[in-house]
Amino acid sequence: MFSRIVVRVQRTAFSDIQKRFKYTLPDVPYANTGISNFLSQKSVSEHLKIHKLDVERANNLIQRTPWENTTINQAIVQSSTSREDAPFFEAASSHFNHSFFWRSITDVKQTPSIYMKKAVEIDFGSFKDFQIKFSQNASALNVPGFTWLVFHDKALKIVNTFGNGSPLELRNCHPILCLDLFEHSYIADYQSNKNKYIANFWNCINWEFVESKFLNALIADKEYKLRVESLVEEEITQQYEVDKIKQELIENELEQEDEYEDDEEFENDEDFQDEPENEGEKVYEVEGETEKKN
Repeated sequence: MFSRIVVRVQRTAFSDIQKRFKYTLPDVPYANTGISNFLSQKSVSEHLKIHKLDVERANNLIQRTPWENTTINQAIVQSSTSREDAPFFEAASSHFNHSFFWRSITDVKQTPSIYMKKAVEIDFGSFKDFQIKFSQNASALNVPGFTWLVFHDKALKIVNTFGNGSPLELRNCHPILCLDLFEHSYIADYQSNKNKYIANFWNCINWEFVESKFLNALIADKEYKLRVESLVEEEITQQYEVDKIKQELIENELEQEDEYEDDEEFENDEDFQDEPENEGEKVYEVEGETEKKN
C-alpha cells in the first residue's frame, strides 16, 4: 500500500514538472557551428539565449491556465483575442515563431522539389517571382517581425507579422516558411545590411521541412493537391519526352561517327588503291594501238 502511494506521488510530481516545463527549446543542429554564408555560431548562440527567455516566460505564464493541456497552436489561437492573456500570447507566439525559423533553415544544401516548385508557380507565376516578392515583403518590414510563406484560403501567400504576432491568428492558416526579421537575428553578422541577410537566406532554406508543412496543409484541400500533382505529372512527361529526343540525337551522332570511321577505313584500304604509273613510262595513243615509250 505504501509503495503504491509513493509511486502515485512520484507520478504526480513528474506530471507537475512536465506542466511547468511544457515548452522547450527545439533542437538546433547548427547551434555550435552556425550556417556558412548566413549566420555565424556567435549570432545563433546569442539568438538562442533570447529565445530561451521567451520559453521560460511562456512556461511561467501558462501555469493554471486553460492551455496547460493544449497544443501551442491552440494556445496561441485561443489567447490571441484576449487582452488579459496578451503577456502569455506574446511569449508563446515568440517561441513558436522562433522555433519555426530555426526549422526553416539548415546547414545542409537543399533545393526545392518539383512538387514545391509547381505549387509556387500556381500562385506566383514562377519560382523567381516568388523569391522576389518574398524578399520585397521582408525588406519592407520596417519594424520587428517575421515574413512568412503560408497556405491560406486555398492558396500560397506571403504575409508579414509584426512583433510577436502569429499567422495562426488567421483562420485556417498554415505556416510553411519563416524568416526572422528582428534586428537581433542579423545585427551581429550584417550590422544594418538587412537586405544582404535576406538575400543569403535563400541559400540555406530547409526545403524538406517546408514541403512537409505544405503537404500537411494540403490534407484538408484535396482539390489543390490534385492540381499540383497534375502539373507535376505533366512536367515529368514533358521532361521524359525531352530526354528521349536528346537520347535519339546522341544515338544518331554516334551512328554518323561510326559511318565516318568506316568511310576512312575504306579509303585507306590498300586493296582499293589505284595502281601508280610506272616511272619514266609514258603512254601514247597511236591510231588504235597503244605505244609505250621510255
